[in-house]
Amino acid sequence: MFPQAQPFSNSTRVWVSTYVRQMGNILCCVQVDQSTVAIKERFGRFNDVLEPGCHCVPWFIGEQISGKLTLRVQQLDVRCETKTKDNVFVNVVASIQFRALVEKASDAYYKLSNTRSQIQAYVFDVIRATVPRLNLDDVFEQKSEIARAVADELEKAMSAYGFEIVETLIVDIEPDEHVKRAMNEINAAARLRLAANEKAEAEKIIQIKRAEGEAESKYLAGLGIARQRQAIVDGLRDSVLGFSVNVPGTTAKDVMDMVLVTQYFDTMKEIGASSKSSAVFIPHGPGAVRDIATQIRDGLLQGSSANWLVMTLLQDNVFVNVVASIQYCALAEKASDAFYKLSNTLSDPGLSSAPQLNLDDVFKQKSESAEAVSLELEKAGHFM
Repeated sequence: MFPQAQPFSNSTRVWVSTYVRQMGNILCCVQVDQSTVAIKERFGRFNDVLEPGCHCVPWFIGEQISGKLTLRVQQLDVRCETKTKDNVFVNVVASIQFRALVEKASDAYYKLSNTRSQIQAYVFDVIRATVPRLNLDDVFEQKSEIARAVADELEKAMSAYGFEIVETLIVDIEPDEHVKRAMNEINAAARLRLAANEKAEAEKIIQIKRAEGEAESKYLAGLGIARQRQAIVDGLRDSVLGFSVNVPGTTAKDVMDMVLVTQYFDTMKEIGASSKSSAVFIPHGPGAVRDIATQIRDGLLQGSSANWLVMTLLQDNVFVNVVASIQYCALAEKASDAFYKLSNTLSDPGLSSAPQLNLDDVFKQKSESAEAVSLELEKAGHFM
């Protein structure tokens, strides 16, 4: 088996390339690499542009290769410090991509001694003429316009020297460190303010929804309490009527006493079943029940007074508030009926004659209105 060939080292390759080039010069042969052109002179004067490949350059008749020019795209990063309209110093970094034109290779080789310095000078000139007319925020927003202005100026200037501007980019804008910190703080403060507004709005919605829920809950609780009380009143009325009809000789007073005894024992049961540690001392025994019934009955029979406010419309289209002070006492023989119909009777104070009067007549006929109220209450038959 043949031994495996070992690759040449870098130093060996350089030596071989140099040796071949020198031998080519001796034999009047020149190699031009891809994407490269060679400038041929004869006795120091430009003669021709040699494209990639092998060319014969007889040195003995005065021809030689003056130099080579690459046709590849090159990139130059230019950092320029300038001041904005609002007096903020910034560093603008521009990236210029350019290449030499093969049809103008002689101009690119002979007319410029330092291409990069020339391009850098034009970039400085355009940036320092454009950025001072803009505020700092506008510089960030108009990067494309600045890059376009630099590209237009370079294209006009460098095309005469055989170069093409491929692309111009503003890759970075660096304000002073203190300015950047201040801008970040402004942005952070704005976002915090927005977050605070959103949080406050959310809390507002929560409070509104909670208030609406509480209002609805209280409304429903009120309906429940009203229905509960109405059911109790209806049950008591039915009990009184049922006992009076089915049990001969019983009176409404007897039924009310029995209902009070039943409610008394229900209350005692609820107190005894409570798991709380609080102590309640109440009198217990049949005498206590009699005392409770007596107190309730005496309260109904005792004279009472009530002030009622009624708004009505007079004949001359004037709304007035009429305050009636009524002193009443329930009749003993109709105590149970008075207990349930008290509010219904007093809710109609008998001012039906008021809409037929003018405002002056109302003041003059107060006594007549009071008598009308008394007659209306006596018609109910439960009070005197």
